[in-house]
Amino acid sequence: MATGVLEEWCGAPVTVEVRHRADGRLLIPSAERTCGRGSTQAEAQAEGDAFLPPERVAELMWLSPGARVQFRTVHLRAGTDKVVTASAVVALDRISPEERSVLSTTDTPLGRALAAGGGVRRVMVASSEPTRLEPAVRPPGDTGAPVLIVTALLCRGTVPIGLVRETFLRSLLDRDAVHDA
Repeated sequence: MATGVLEEWCGAPVTVEVRHRADGRLLIPSAERTCGRGSTQAEAQAEGDAFLPPERVAELMWLSPGARVQFRTVHLRAGTDKVVTASAVVALDRISPEERSVLSTTDTPLGRALAAGGGVRRVMVASSEPTRLEPAVRPPGDTGAPVLIVTALLCRGTVPIGLVRETFLRSLLDRDAVHDA
């Protein structure tokens, strides 16, 4: 998936660094409850990364409230450069025990971990957001500035098994690798 494309673009192996991983339940706050610090919504978001609200995750992935999920936040690196940050929600009851084990114990990229259980494809982009690099906000050499944010649904057949939000960083565009058009 994204890792293979990045390796081709960068002309170098891409490594994954899992920054946060937690198995839990998709908890959807009731309408009358407000979500503050320590609320159940915090459990439905990957650490330090803006993700979709839990009710939107449930809608896109066809999940019931309380569904077993894994929340993941990773950095993808080409050499020492961080080129992408990604957050994901994976429906644990829709993947094999072997896939759950790989996701819980290794830094294997999400696409590769899920591909072992049968074809996974990106069937829908929930959103794609180009990002302007504002010089007043970002210093000229800020390689960590986002340039594109993509939110995609991962499916096996017609069944959603994951939702991933990838933030492509300026460092990806600043790489010296030669790219074919």
